[in-house]
Amino acid sequence: MWKNRYCIVFIFFLFQNFANAQIEKAAIPLKEILGQMSAQHGVKFNFIQDEIVIFKIVPPPEEYTLQAKIEYIKEKTKLKFSVVDKKYYTIFNDQKVDKPMCGYLIDGETNLPIENASVQVVNTNAITSTNEQGYFELPIVSPNSIEFRHQSYVPKNIEARALYVEGCPNVMLTPFLQELIEVVANQYLARGISKNRRQD
Repeated sequence: MWKNRYCIVFIFFLFQNFANAQIEKAAIPLKEILGQMSAQHGVKFNFIQDEIVIFKIVPPPEEYTLQAKIEYIKEKTKLKFSVVDKKYYTIFNDQKVDKPMCGYLIDGETNLPIENASVQVVNTNAITSTNEQGYFELPIVSPNSIEFRHQSYVPKNIEARALYVEGCPNVMLTPFLQELIEVVANQYLARGISKNRRQD
């Protein structure tokens, strides 16, 4: 019976990772999108590299007007656009963050730090591990998502921008046991509902 439960959990993780991979594949770095917009609409964007490098989004539809694309990007990134004139725009992030990409990895059940977890910038060789306080600090700034792995916890991916905030935020991981209990509980609940419907 436990083998069946682990199989269900494994299939769930596999599907979740596949879905995340599809979203990751559709999204591209914001810098590339701005380059495409410049070529298509004959405008130029001025920005500080470190303020936009963390953003990776699904591009706006090509048929959008320039203003519609700018509004789309503002909604997705919370970046600010300032019009210099009809051909020039300045882009800036009003979050003035002068720090490394850092955080604390925390157990979602106990609120205790998680030590020796791997933290990697997806699709790069940039990887680090958490210390006894659960603290991690990434060696590069990238638009790629951040992956957290530990043998006792459900793997987790977050967007790079989640770490581009003041201070070093907490990132919560779910223990495998809790995830297994939830899956089994949902199974029993579904069976109970199905049984009641048959009896009705």
